[in-house]
Formats: sequence, C-alpha cells, structure tokens
Amino acid sequence: MLLLSYLFQLCYLSLIALCIYKLKRWNFKDIPSTKTPTKFSILVPFKNEANRINALLNSLDELDYSKNEFEVIFINDHSTDQTVEVIQTKLKATPLDFKIINQTVSKSGKKSALILGVNRAKYEYILTTDADCYLPEQLLTDYSNQFLKSDAHLIFGPVSCVEQNSFWKNFQYYDFLAIQAITKASCLFGQPVSCNAANMAYRKDSFKNLKPYQTNLEIASGDDHFLLEKFDKHNLTIQYLNTKQVVTTLPCENFKTLLNQRKRWFGKSKHSKDKTANWLNLILFLGHINLILALVLVLFQVMSILVFSAFIIGKVLIDVNLIMSFSKPYHLSLCMRKLLKISLIYPFLLLAFGLSLFNNKYIWK
Repeated sequence: MLLLSYLFQLCYLSLIALCIYKLKRWNFKDIPSTKTPTKFSILVPFKNEANRINALLNSLDELDYSKNEFEVIFINDHSTDQTVEVIQTKLKATPLDFKIINQTVSKSGKKSALILGVNRAKYEYILTTDADCYLPEQLLTDYSNQFLKSDAHLIFGPVSCVEQNSFWKNFQYYDFLAIQAITKASCLFGQPVSCNAANMAYRKDSFKNLKPYQTNLEIASGDDHFLLEKFDKHNLTIQYLNTKQVVTTLPCENFKTLLNQRKRWFGKSKHSKDKTANWLNLILFLGHINLILALVLVLFQVMSILVFSAFIIGKVLIDVNLIMSFSKPYHLSLCMRKLLKISLIYPFLLLAFGLSLFNNKYIWK
C-alpha cells in the first residue's frame, strides 16, 4: 500500500505539472476583426429558471455585436414556473431577434432541446449557453474572428462560477477553476477531454452530420461531453477560444443541489468512451483520495509523519499553482486562505461525493 501511495502521488503531481506548464505557455493572440462577421444562432435550453435567468437576458442585450448578425432561441423544456413570462417581459422592448419554442410532450431533456434548437436555427454557427449564465460583451466577436481565421468545427472557452460568500459556493468557485484548468490544458495539448456547454460554439452542419446525441439521448447529462467526443472521434478541428473574457455561471444554492449535480455528472462519465478522459479522471481521483490513504498509513505507522507532511505540502502547492495558472490571464479573483482551506478538505469531500453514488438517484429540477 505504501508503494501504491507513492505511485498515486507521483502520477498526480506529474499530470498537474504538465497542465501548469501548458497553461503558462499560453498567450492571448490579437486576431484582427473580419469585415464580414459570422452570424450566430444562440441556443438557450431552460427549465424553471425564472429566478436565475435575468443576468443572461441583460448580457444578451449588451453583447457588442450587430443585432442583425445573431438570433437567440430559447427552448422551453416543460417549465412549470414563470420563465417564459420573464423572458418575454424583459426582451420585448429590446432589438434582439429572439423566439421561444416549446418541446413537445413526448420529448424532454437538454439534448432533445438542443436538437430542436439546431433544427430551428437559421444561421450557420451555433453558440450554446445556459440560462443561469452571464455572457461577456465581446464573446461573439471572439468566436467570429476565430471561426473565420481557422478551420475549427468546434470551439469552446472558459467558464467560471460567480464567487459568493458561503462555504459551498466558494467550494464550487475554486473547484470549477480547477476543472476549467484541466479542461483548457488538455485542449492545448490536442487531447480535449471535456468542455462546458455554457461557452461553446460549433458549425450547424457538423452537428447535423454527426448526430452526437443519437446513442445517448436517454442519459440526463453530458450534452457537451458527448458532442466533444463525437467531434474528436471524427477528427474535426477542436480549438480553445482565444479570449480574455469568461462566461460566468451561478453556483448551486446548497449542498443538496450540489450533490445532485455531481450525481448527474457521474451519470455521463460512466458512459464515456474516451479512454484519455477516463484515464485522466482516474489519475485525478486517485491523486486526491491518496491523501486519505496516506493518513490511514500514518495511523497504522506504515508512513512517517514527515513523508505525509511532504505529500500534503506538495499536493496543496501544485493545486494552488494550477488554479493560479488558469485564473491569472482572466483576472479572476483568488483568496489564498479560502483556496488553501478547500485544497486541504477537498479529498474528504470527493470521498463523500463518491460514497453518495451508491445511491445514484437524484432530483434535478
């Protein structure tokens, strides 16, 4: 067990060190704007988001992009609250080209909503986001410039939770930064293992040709992951968005909704066929849990306190460096005290999430 603990620590530190190396070598490139901008259809699937959609509606109206060059399609996935009324009231006085379409009774779920939205989209490029997000002003400009200057079929960019003053929301903020750091680094290495539908755009014809949800429609989550997996399998060009701005999203309100979210995420991961992603997730999981294993070895006097202390210091330092390497180019705030605290307790939270999966039932809206 002692040798296994050493191996887990070495693999984890090596993997994170590679990610840090790649992130620190990345620089924003100044791409000149094109004279003929790309036209976008922005898809926003929603279900019962009346209390969380206002920030998105404000940001859509504030996009620094000609209102004649994009449309917004809201896809209603059987909402039972006032989301439709909120959208109509908020946007009726704006110049936005928007429409609300409803899923049929026989169809439900985000993937079905996206398929419906793509089929109703009138423009060549699709941009997806979530109802609880806020889009930066230059987002469409950055996507347009990159699509027109490259042969990319799929581009995705950075996402961050909104930092708020509660333990569970702070946890999500820093956890999200770590996930985004791994996501970005893997793409820069040419082996993208994940992306986030809150900030993602792709060619409509590629989506229609590949039918990325044909074999996984019944899986509640994973619309972004399975789409990425399909594009990658067919060797279509995938790029990370060349931008200085971040799409922000609201965190889960409490531990219960956070736990349900993680169960939903696990539901997609066990169906993944991406071996690189599966190995990477395994190394990350074992690297985090290894601190608990090392603590057990100390209690049984198999590992010395000195070695255990070195394990803790090494892991915390490299985790902090990873998050700083991602957050610095986007000027995202960091509180070192909160970051260190979460780094120390993260293995125990991850174990709790893992144990909760023995009961894989969850409620999601």
